[in-house]
Amino acid sequence: MASSNQVTLITVTEGLTLKTVDNLKRLLKLLPTKERPTKKADLVSLIATYLAGPGLKKSWQDLDELQQAAVSESVFVSVGFFLPYLFQA
Repeated sequence: MASSNQVTLITVTEGLTLKTVDNLKRLLKLLPTKERPTKKADLVSLIATYLAGPGLKKSWQDLDELQQAAVSESVFVSVGFFLPYLFQA
């Protein structure tokens, strides 16, 4: 069920700044980069830059049909949140 304290995010950078450094480091490991910054601002910047460029298209193309549907559901239907019970329905 959706929480009443959800935040509407405008940019990827805004969303990334809400993550912990440990979460950001895990996300960074999923990207094809050798850079491994340790400061939060640098992690946010590197991930956001990757996703703002051609990396976003490549990441999308690497997803299978079900994964793309889940992302679409999160972005367009659930206003940025993946709600598994709605997706399953």
